[in-house]
Amino acid sequence: MVGRAVQPVLRTLSSRNQSLTGWLNNWRERRACQTELSEVKNQNSRLTAQTISLASLVEENKELRQLLNFQKAREFKLVTANIVYRGQSGGLLAPSQTLIIDQGARQGIATDLAVIDQQGAIVGKIGQVKDNSAEVLLVTNKNCLLAAATASSSQTIGVVRGEMGLTIRLEMVAQNEPLQVGQDIVTSGLEPAVPPNLLIGRINQVNKENNALWQDAGLEPLTDANQLNFVSVIIP
Repeated sequence: MVGRAVQPVLRTLSSRNQSLTGWLNNWRERRACQTELSEVKNQNSRLTAQTISLASLVEENKELRQLLNFQKAREFKLVTANIVYRGQSGGLLAPSQTLIIDQGARQGIATDLAVIDQQGAIVGKIGQVKDNSAEVLLVTNKNCLLAAATASSSQTIGVVRGEMGLTIRLEMVAQNEPLQVGQDIVTSGLEPAVPPNLLIGRINQVNKENNALWQDAGLEPLTDANQLNFVSVIIP
């Protein structure tokens, strides 16, 4: 009698035990899947980071090859430097007007030397110099003045200066000088430390008044300093 009475209880305990075992097995499987999924995600993150790093290296190598080709064509002595800081003027929301590079007086860098990008367009001029660092005044900086010419002539026609860190302007151009939208403006070579024919910008607006002594023009810079990782300084 006792045996028959106990049997339903044993069957119930056995069923619950099997259910618990099944639940534990399912939990272990889910835990294993979660661990495996986490490992896959981490591996994907590592691969993504490696891909980005590789793409960055490929782009940097391309830029360095362009710079080498420019150097060979123009026979310049260049000091290439990394950009370590971008400076603002007028608050955090103001555009960068200066760069700090990791090369300085010990590497032959001096005030007023021309600074170019990998394609040879002028980025700015050297400002203050320390032993192992230097300030670059960008072409959009009002303190960066460049003697300018048209791409078709080496004769100085005016001066280019920055405007509020945003644009650049060609000023003090004689009224009889033909200027037109789309025309390239380059350095004239009048300054001893700045070689001629370095591309400064392209005219996007001409301001000419009949009774004025001078005309001027707005220029679109052809290099974006915010996209640069390194620059080169031309050493005379």
